[in-house]
Amino acid sequence: MGKRRPWGRRMKARSVVKEARAVLDGAARTTTYARRPRVPAWVYVNQLAHAGRADLEQLADHGWSEYRHKWNDACAYLANELLARADEQGSLAEVQRSLVPLELDLLDGTYPSSVSPTMLVGWVSHTLAVAGFGRTIR
Repeated sequence: MGKRRPWGRRMKARSVVKEARAVLDGAARTTTYARRPRVPAWVYVNQLAHAGRADLEQLADHGWSEYRHKWNDACAYLANELLARADEQGSLAEVQRSLVPLELDLLDGTYPSSVSPTMLVGWVSHTLAVAGFGRTIR
């Protein structure tokens, strides 16, 4: 039989798996980064790119509150944009999939580390437009 892993290694492996699940589910913002004072921009894009419809609808509604916070407002705006473009131009999964390259570029450091909510809205909007999910005027 093989050696048993020490307790510390097992806990670290579980922690890595938990964090990976959060990233794949678009929940890194509400789990891993929930209590951190500064949240990297990729975490916001992660939520937009991987969260389910119900979570995006909640994000879209929750962001616009009397206790305004610029990042929450930006995420609420972008969640509304994703949902609207999915309803008009394709499935939500297709629209979200177009954000994955931006998420990876942010993780990789292709974009500057100090980001404002306005910059994030611009990058996401541009990414959607380049992917063919631009705004339609009726």
